[in-house]
Amino acid sequence: MACLSKKGLSQLTRGLPQEERRIHEVKILNQLLSSIVEQTFTFTEQIARCFIMAQLGSEIQGSWVNDIGRRAADKVWNMIKQFAEAQNYVIDATEQSLVLTNKVVLNRKSEPDIEGRDSDNTLIAALEVKGSLDPAGAQTRYGEAKKSFEKVRRENLRCTTIYVVSCLPESVRRLVEKDSQVTYVWD
Repeated sequence: MACLSKKGLSQLTRGLPQEERRIHEVKILNQLLSSIVEQTFTFTEQIARCFIMAQLGSEIQGSWVNDIGRRAADKVWNMIKQFAEAQNYVIDATEQSLVLTNKVVLNRKSEPDIEGRDSDNTLIAALEVKGSLDPAGAQTRYGEAKKSFEKVRRENLRCTTIYVVSCLPESVRRLVEKDSQVTYVWD
């Protein structure tokens, strides 16, 4: 009704304890809806339809972008898995993890997309995959990967970080190559 996405609403309540989030989300929705009701003399049905269409477009775009990213991460995971199996490096495998002969465990995650942990469960490698071919969003995608690498480096400063990207314009390539947080980049 307020044309506010679930993601947008959750961002407004980020940082709050889980049990408090729902209450604050309801309060935010109440404030938005109340302000719309207070301004109904200027809020027409045509404006409401425009808001709905804009929100629908935003939701579709977000789903589409997420699907592109998920598919790219799937492809990279499958390439790693097929290579490891072909080289007889795999001791055990599930949909989300591979145990290699050197006792390294590769795990599929959301952030980073793939992580490697040694036999002591120390994070030794993190791989971020960005599959979009849109050059206009390349710097934003790099920023997202950078945040993930900063997080893993807080856990292990010596963690190898690998940035796999489908589209890397020269201006962003220069930023990545200067970034000490990125160990390797493949496009």
